Amino acid sequence: MCNWALEANSLQYAKDVATIVSCPTLSSSAIVDCLRKIPASMLLKAQSKGKAVKGEAV
Repeated sequence: MCNWALEANSLQYAKDVATIVSCPTLSSSAIVDCLRKIPASMLLKAQSKGKAVKGEAV
């Protein structure tokens, strides 16, 4: 796998996505339980609102 394809801080990334879709971020299990109920289309939109690296959306 390419190093650019890996998220360096996956927990923070999950918390960021969870916050965007109004999921709780108090524990990993709460994040996972909530994100599993979110439609894929909403998760894709939340990811597109996320961070950028070197000016490109990731």
